[in-house]
Amino acid sequence: MFLVASRFCLRWLWNGYVVDNRITKSDVLLLTKEKIVSPASTQEYVAAILGMEKFKRNIQDEEKASRIDVEPASELEQALEDICALEESLPAEVMDSKQAKAKANKLKAEEIRQKAMESFGQTKAREGEEEPAKVKRREGNDSIQFLRVKSEKELEVRKQELKLKESKRSKSVYLNSNER
Repeated sequence: MFLVASRFCLRWLWNGYVVDNRITKSDVLLLTKEKIVSPASTQEYVAAILGMEKFKRNIQDEEKASRIDVEPASELEQALEDICALEESLPAEVMDSKQAKAKANKLKAEEIRQKAMESFGQTKAREGEEEPAKVKRREGNDSIQFLRVKSEKELEVRKQELKLKESKRSKSVYLNSNER
């Protein structure tokens, strides 16, 4: 644990946690990324941390000396051991959840990249939205026959008109020649 002093506040840093003395010396906030823990006095907090460290050292020394797990003798030692176990398991759980979130975010980003890179046809195929094929008229003979009949009728009408014009001309020529 060490003290960081700045112009505006004093901060105790320990194990990734920040004990911040911003308001008064008796009000201390334990700040984490998720929440703010209730205020406590600086001396009590430091004493608790030092007590935990001392307890951990004693347990390690006893384990090294006897090379077996040491059973806590009192209720206080049992509580301190439980707190130590929780404290050690917390970062692992937090890291596991962070890794899971990072992995999920990476998969989601990869999926979005794939969607952005695919072409319109691939998107349609992926979504399963296939449009029904256009109905093709296989027998275009009806329209061709209609046009053929129509053109034949028009030719007949033109021929009749030409005959009428010729007959009118011949009559007018005949009448003109008789009048002279």
